[in-house]
Amino acid sequence: MCTVARTVLGAAVVLVLVPLWSAPAPAWSYRASVEATCTASGVRLALHFANTESHPTQAMTVTATDLQTSKSVALGSVAPGHTATGNIDTGVPSVKAGKVRLALSWTGAPGAGEQRLLAYPAFGCDPPPAVPEGLDGVTLAAVVGGVAALAWTRRRRVTARATS
Repeated sequence: MCTVARTVLGAAVVLVLVPLWSAPAPAWSYRASVEATCTASGVRLALHFANTESHPTQAMTVTATDLQTSKSVALGSVAPGHTATGNIDTGVPSVKAGKVRLALSWTGAPGAGEQRLLAYPAFGCDPPPAVPEGLDGVTLAAVVGGVAALAWTRRRRVTARATS
């Protein structure tokens, strides 16, 4: 909708169109979570990001960085209604309670972005127990594999909330 204003300058009439609306400001509508799991190399932070924007052109480009280890993962461009996942392999056996920084920008609009934080609790991976002496190589491999499978299944899921 526009308003038409008339201005008289001498004998000429000038029409000025003034827009009364503007495009809605994007609200950074999303859901994000982080889940700590154990791998053979240590704690893995598994990230899940869902773009919940309602406008079909509001794709977000997302990069996540663990503030303790400075390791990051690029989740790429996430279209509205779509999700992206990624892992940050910390390389350490345990992490203190910490935060993952989400760097958000509108895909195709460089410079227009924000940063949000996801918090996660302290988490540690217990090392597999020592294998008893005297077991032969075949049995040792089976015992190590079975024990490792049990030792590395510890998980904790935390749905994080963004903070400013």
